[in-house]
Amino acid sequence: MKIGNLAYLCMLHIYNKFKYFFISILLMIAGVMVFYGTFYTFLFSISNVLTERKLLGAYRNDLYKINSDYITFAYDSYYEKYRDFLIEQRKQYPIGIYWTTSGIFTNQFDSQTITQMQNQYPALLDANIPNQLIIPTLVSDCCLLNSVGITDQEGNTLDLVTEQNGYIEIAIGSGLSKWIHINDVLTIDALGKQYIVKSILSDNTKWVQDGLLDNEVQLVSLDYYIVEPVNLSACNGEDCTLYVNNVFLCETDASDASTDIAAIEDNAKKSDVYINILSMKQAEHSVLKDNNKEYQFSLLLVVIMFITVVVVISVLSILGWLADSHDIGILYANGFSNKDIFRIMLYENLSKFFFAACASYIWMCAATTKYYDQDNYKYIVFLVILILLFLLMILSSIIAYFIVNQLSPSNLLKGERFD
Repeated sequence: MKIGNLAYLCMLHIYNKFKYFFISILLMIAGVMVFYGTFYTFLFSISNVLTERKLLGAYRNDLYKINSDYITFAYDSYYEKYRDFLIEQRKQYPIGIYWTTSGIFTNQFDSQTITQMQNQYPALLDANIPNQLIIPTLVSDCCLLNSVGITDQEGNTLDLVTEQNGYIEIAIGSGLSKWIHINDVLTIDALGKQYIVKSILSDNTKWVQDGLLDNEVQLVSLDYYIVEPVNLSACNGEDCTLYVNNVFLCETDASDASTDIAAIEDNAKKSDVYINILSMKQAEHSVLKDNNKEYQFSLLLVVIMFITVVVVISVLSILGWLADSHDIGILYANGFSNKDIFRIMLYENLSKFFFAACASYIWMCAATTKYYDQDNYKYIVFLVILILLFLLMILSSIIAYFIVNQLSPSNLLKGERFD
């Protein structure tokens, strides 16, 4: 039987039994939403680990995460004790700390330069306050940045001093170097601070927006950032909580790490500070373990939805054919083979797949791009779901065919049904 004839009969059957066809599409779209939401949530969670590995590469072997075992949602004087402990340990061990913020600098540029800034990076300027620049700032120890391969444009490691002749030494992103140059002075009048530019970061340098292995790790370009060295002594009160989750032991020689870790943990006990030091591999495992229950629930939901989609779509397909069973009998009487009947059922289910896939894609683009920045994962997940759904359509076609085929052609011609 010609494929064109089979396709025509398939479309005719869809038209006659549209309600079953439409309900199947809605169920498939719901299935895609559940599959997509579940798998995407799973990948979004582990993407913190994947993003961290992408950022650090081989350098992650030289980093150890220092976790604070004392966490509270309100400010506590403990954090000042923790700050003092870190200040003391940093005199002997390469402990790196960082956080991100924004500095409001006095705008000393001419109107032409300001226009260029507005055109190329408007976030630097507030239209309501034209005499100020808002520059995102990475406050970090150079030992941490150097240990993960961040360099200046000449390939040199960073060496910034918190106080030098009344100036705080900073590095600027390559994007800012269009307007700010080496030895230029930037001022924050509100804080009475002056910064001098000592180096320019290499192009396309990236870091994380919040915290490594945080709940939502996102890489950001430092092209329009400044890098300011950490001055823990200047942190008081609630400011002491800035670094509690972003402290690392930056080892350049992994063979000495075990000695340093033991010594630091012993010093912490003596100072009544509650920490544990994990290798990055151990820290990643801890993150995944914390989300283990969520993963298990997600997988259970996928299995339930998988079974539901197969069963319900198969039942709807069967009902669609048996609602007027003598149609199949007529096809048999006109020389259609079992293979032809199966093809018609398969074409019908694949047409459902096509409509559901298109609708789901539109939904996916509208629902996720507003909230997540995991485009690569998003399309990979959607492709996997479409492949899975395609296999489900074939499986449901096979099930529907074997059920309908239980009736003989003569009984089908008589319009006999299972009910």
